[in-house]
Amino acid sequence: MRPSKQDLPVRDRDGERNYWRNGDSKPSHRTRAAPTPYAQPFLARELSGLGTGWWRYEFCYGKKVNQFHEEGDGTKTVIHLGSFNRENHLKWLQDHTNKRPKPHSERKQVSQYYTGGSVCDTTKKSRSVEVKLKCKEPGLTQNAISLYLLEPHECEYVLGVEAGFLCPLIQEADENGEIDLQNVLKKKG
Repeated sequence: MRPSKQDLPVRDRDGERNYWRNGDSKPSHRTRAAPTPYAQPFLARELSGLGTGWWRYEFCYGKKVNQFHEEGDGTKTVIHLGSFNRENHLKWLQDHTNKRPKPHSERKQVSQYYTGGSVCDTTKKSRSVEVKLKCKEPGLTQNAISLYLLEPHECEYVLGVEAGFLCPLIQEADENGEIDLQNVLKKKG
């Protein structure tokens, strides 16, 4: 499928290019639903199918992060990396004060903590993931998204999401790194 001017390009960390297309009801590998402005699909919808190689990723802001593999016959293996729980997030911020957002004038990123993922075979504990939303200074690709997943410790992940359109959203985050979606969407709408 050839992209059109209405498509939102998405580039993952490995450089593979995918697109969100406004009006698509069922996203495929090459298309993702994306109303304008560009921040709306990020805030209001699940980003699915991002990544290359064996694993792909689903991220729904303020809700969940999954890792999945889809076989040629359509069967899907899903590993739930975590769900957002405000109480767990606030406790994590107390224990990791360096993860608190910087003052607005210095802020380039915010982190959120998602917990209660699938039980890890090796540690026998639930998986967790820190989601880092990072301002990528806009250039020619204001609407492009870079995505990466790291596993610094067994079954403990860091999902990095970097985009130019995140810059103003990060400034909307409160002292706990949370973005009020309803308020932001009202301002954008």
